[in-house]
This record gives sequence, C-alpha cells and structure tokens, in this order.
Amino acid sequence: INKNCSLNYSVNSPINSTPLSPTNYLITYTNGISNRLQLLRKFYGLSSNKITIEQIDKLWSLLSFSSYEVNELLLFFMNGGQQQDDIQPFGDVDVLLYIFNNYICNDMIDWTKCSENVFTCFVVYFSIAKDRAPTYFTVEYILNMHNLGLNTLWRILLNTPYSSTSKYALDLLLNLFDDMSSNDSDAYNNMINTCFSYIVLSYNNIVNKSNDSKSIDLNMRYLERCIEVLYQAVLRSKGDNDTSHAISGLRSRFSIRVFHHRVNVYPNIT
Repeated sequence: INKNCSLNYSVNSPINSTPLSPTNYLITYTNGISNRLQLLRKFYGLSSNKITIEQIDKLWSLLSFSSYEVNELLLFFMNGGQQQDDIQPFGDVDVLLYIFNNYICNDMIDWTKCSENVFTCFVVYFSIAKDRAPTYFTVEYILNMHNLGLNTLWRILLNTPYSSTSKYALDLLLNLFDDMSSNDSDAYNNMINTCFSYIVLSYNNIVNKSNDSKSIDLNMRYLERCIEVLYQAVLRSKGDNDTSHAISGLRSRFSIRVFHHRVNVYPNIT
C-alpha cells in the first residue's frame, strides 16, 4: 500500500470505460484498501514472520488521512486481534496492546464516522487489555491502559450515530463500573460525575453555538446518552441489595437547573 499510488485502475482507466461516480469510486477505493489489508493479514498470519510495531506505525501513517481509511484499518486490526482462527498476523500480545494504546484509543479517531463493526474492534482489544496483559507490566501501566480504554468507551458511547452500538457501549460501561465498584467505593461516584460534566459541557455548547445546527444535534445526543446512563444505573440499582452498587454513586448531591415550556395541544376542528 502506497499513499502516493492509485488503485489498480483509476476513474478513467480503460479497464473501466465509464467514469465512476464519486460514491462508486469511494467504494472501489475502500474495497481496494480492504483487499490489500486482508492479503497482509493472511500473508503474515500464515508466516513465521509477524507484523512489527514499525510496520503498524507505517500503516497508520498511510491510512489515517480520512475516516474511510481509518475505518478499514481498524477492521484490519479487529480481524488480526480475534483468536477465532489460526491466522495470527501480530503474534505477540505486546503488539496488540501497542495497537490498543496508540491507535484504537487515539483521540484522532472520529467515532461519529466509524461503522458499527469498528466498535467490535474496540471490544476485542479492550478484552485483551483486561485479560491478557503480561504479568511483567507494572500496575500503574495497566491502570493507565484501563483508564485509556474507559475514556475511549465514553467517547464511543456519546459519539456513535448507531443506537445499537450506543446500547452495547452503555451495557459494557455499566458492567465495567459494576466490576470496579467491588474494589473502589468511589467508582459509581466517578461515573455520575463524568455524566454531569458531559451534561454541563453539552448544555454550554448548545447555548454558545445556537446557530450551529450540527453542533446542537451532536450535543443533544450527548445529553440524551448521559441521561440514559443515569437512568439505566438507577434501574440496575433497584434490584440490588448491595449498597456498593450503582445506588451508592447516586447519593451524591447535585444542583440541576431545569428549563421547560408549556406545550399547547389543540383539538382538530373540522
């Protein structure tokens, strides 16, 4: 893959006598990237030589110019990280954790433009970070890696345009805080504080960018998703007798301003 090279044929190539529309050309371009990445996966997966960190850095430098390229690269990472077949292009778990820390959790990724399948990539690598971190890693390193994953999960939850991905991310988020609360009594307090910090930030953004409809829509999504997090946390706490569960985090005191307006409904008059 070379960023300065085109695909096997261009829009006006003799192979394709009819010029492609921008949409069809984009499909052709992304399919070409996908095919090349899958070829790399199979080549290195069946070889004794594995993809190195330096090669991963090179791939990112070539395929991080647009959300379409990033999407294909993350799907490549996802397929390489899954242990469902004998094709293992990365080999060493250290390489997988490098991918997770430096690229899957990269702030450059725009989760509003990622496909639903890309969230599976995050789940695969977050599980690796939780369950397969080598014992020689320091506790501080592992904690930082988990916090990095948690922050990325918040970004996915708030930004993804897909309701199914949002629901899956919310379930994963609450399950994580369930696990964390057994060792950290402040876990749910931290979750609630994070929710309200996003709510305040989103409200201020809506007020300050009242003429920017795209920004308002995105921040309204943040508000809705944060409210859903709080709602689901309360629902979970109702059936749990353990006070260290979600309800313990809901005992904190917050000041909330509520704005409302009357909605008049008039009967149909014929």
